Amino acid sequence: MLKFWMQKIIFILFFITVSLFSSKLSPAQEAKLVKRGERVFDIFCKGRLDMEKNPSQDMIKKSCNDISDDEILALRLYLKNKTEQQNSKTVVLKPVPKDAKCPTCGMFVHRYIHWASMMKIGDKKLYFDGVKDMMKYYLYNADFVYNRSKIEAMTVQDFYTLKPIDAKKAFYVIGSNVLGPMGNEFIPFATKSNAEVFLQDHHGTKIVKFEDITPKLIDTLRNIY
Repeated sequence: MLKFWMQKIIFILFFITVSLFSSKLSPAQEAKLVKRGERVFDIFCKGRLDMEKNPSQDMIKKSCNDISDDEILALRLYLKNKTEQQNSKTVVLKPVPKDAKCPTCGMFVHRYIHWASMMKIGDKKLYFDGVKDMMKYYLYNADFVYNRSKIEAMTVQDFYTLKPIDAKKAFYVIGSNVLGPMGNEFIPFATKSNAEVFLQDHHGTKIVKFEDITPKLIDTLRNIY
């Protein structure tokens, strides 16, 4: 019984440490650590660790070939990130089918997974190689004819964390020096504060919301005046 409670206390302390540590990371640093945790899971833990059961530190070490403490930290963040995605009501983008072509430009979207966005119309999911192409498909009525009342979800990915966001709730940086597969892009973020950091770091010109995006603004991004 004592051993059980000791393990529980260690687990709680470790979880608190992870939470405090992750709160001090920048979004970009956390995204890199989550990516490392995914690699740790795939290489050392896949098939041996049940990620659904919130495994203890001791269980992780036994199941994953006694990985180091910093690898456990990265793995914890990855598992936390994965759980948040699974609990999210937003439609998750991954995995993008390999045969999915952007209906706006015809490019294979899986080659540009970090830029991918998605629109769910009824039972059908359409994938785009960037927010700009998705918004063209949404706003260019004459070019893309379909029943827009049947749109059930529009999903983008936070540029730093790659977490799915409801497109109508995201903040978009435009005019930055970071280019997407189709050039200038609407670069999405879950929070305005992260959008402001990116805008400063990458010389963006403006932060816009979903309702600010118009055909004229899209044309400006495409350098059509």
